[in-house]
Amino acid sequence: LKSVNEHAPHVSMAGQSGGLAARRELPPPWAGLGPAFLAALYLRDPDQGAEGMAGLEMREIAAVQDYLQSDLEAWCEAEGRKPTTQIVVDRYIRRWTEGLGVCFAIAWATCEALHGRRRKHRPPTIFVSHPYDDRFSEFVRCLHSAMYPNDVVWMYCFSVDLWKETPRRDLGAPLSPAYEMALKE
Repeated sequence: LKSVNEHAPHVSMAGQSGGLAARRELPPPWAGLGPAFLAALYLRDPDQGAEGMAGLEMREIAAVQDYLQSDLEAWCEAEGRKPTTQIVVDRYIRRWTEGLGVCFAIAWATCEALHGRRRKHRPPTIFVSHPYDDRFSEFVRCLHSAMYPNDVVWMYCFSVDLWKETPRRDLGAPLSPAYEMALKE
């Protein structure tokens, strides 16, 4: 992956106690790939994984965390918030995948393939649930300690197109079709 400094800066205005301040936003990992990324994304091999059933290898999940960690920590410190999975979803995953029509796992895998770091798609073999209010780094560290680097993991926040579905927090609400399918496996 290119370093953040090699990407064009993305600037947003965010409210702070002292007024508005310009803030750089971390671009998606595929920002520097341009049209090649979109072409590869939409022309990808059909065996790359059905929507809702895509996963990332544990080494890729660790790489995602490495990519966003310093930006996540800086943003949370400035905002006085804990770097949770919910913030990762809201600040990065949803923003990065807006308009792509695929989940983050498929977008990441496409980026990795273009960089020559991903081999053929393998379906998820491990399905994990995750809390939204715990620290994202602790969640990844826990996964990392329990799995092998090449284990393929399905996680709702990465494996479902969050623009089509949103997590349902009402315990009485029906589960999403992708989550129901994962539970049946």
